[in-house]
Order: sequence, then C-alpha cells, then structure tokens
Amino acid sequence: MLKYLVAALLVSSAAFGQEIKGKAIALDGGTLLVTQDGGGKAVTVKIWGLDAPEMKIWPWGPRARGTLDLFLRSHERGVVCERRENAGNQILAKCRLIPDSGGNDLDVGAIMIRSGYAVEDRVISKGVYQDEEETAWRNNLGVWAKFWAK
Repeated sequence: MLKYLVAALLVSSAAFGQEIKGKAIALDGGTLLVTQDGGGKAVTVKIWGLDAPEMKIWPWGPRARGTLDLFLRSHERGVVCERRENAGNQILAKCRLIPDSGGNDLDVGAIMIRSGYAVEDRVISKGVYQDEEETAWRNNLGVWAKFWAK
C-alpha cells in the first residue's frame, strides 16, 4: 500500500512546474480553457495570484471575463501556463501570453490586476502584483471605479 501512495505522490508532484501551452478562451475573469498545442486535450486553468469577480456578480463578472477574453484574442499566439499547484480539481498556474516577434512576454495575472478587473490574492502571490493593484486603484479602473471613486 505504501508503494502505491509513494508512486501517486511522485506522479502528482511531477506535474507541478510543467507547462501547458496553447490557445485559450476566458471562462471568467480568472479562469482559462486552454486547448493544448499538438491536439492535446483542453485543460481548465485558474490563473495564479489573482481573484476576479464571479460571473454572477453583475456587471463586474462579465466585464472581467470580457477584458480577459479581449487580451487573449488580441494575442493570437496563445498562452503558456506554468503549473504551480492544484486548486481543488483545477490547475493553478502562472500564465503568460506567448511572445510575439517583438518579444513581448506579458503576464496574464498582471494584465488583469492592472486593468482593475481582478485583485491580487496576496495569500498565494505574496505581493508580486502589488504595483499593478495600486495602479488600478489609483486610476479608478475596473472594480475600483465603483467602490473607491474620488
């Protein structure tokens, strides 16, 4: 029994740090459905380090999804997500837009937090996106416009 437990732990831990690469669509402001390159299966990925409004929170949830979807569609090369850990049955991963010929490698979490349609989950990110969140707050962007307008 112990050898099966050890084998299961080795298999599950090997997945962390692996990359998921492909075209993505926004399921909500903090979750992607990534169709992996090379005909791989579609994988649901929760974006590491942020918390976005749920779809049922009108109008912020649909606006967050729309903002994320706009970024994904404007960057046709897709995303690459580095697995960090599992969130329940979902994969939690830090995702970046695949660089174009200009070398722009954009962090999807930073984009969403800077837009104001997501906030930093400091328990997970430990302040990595603090500057992006402060920028959104100072400029009354996204959800900050409603609650903190000057």
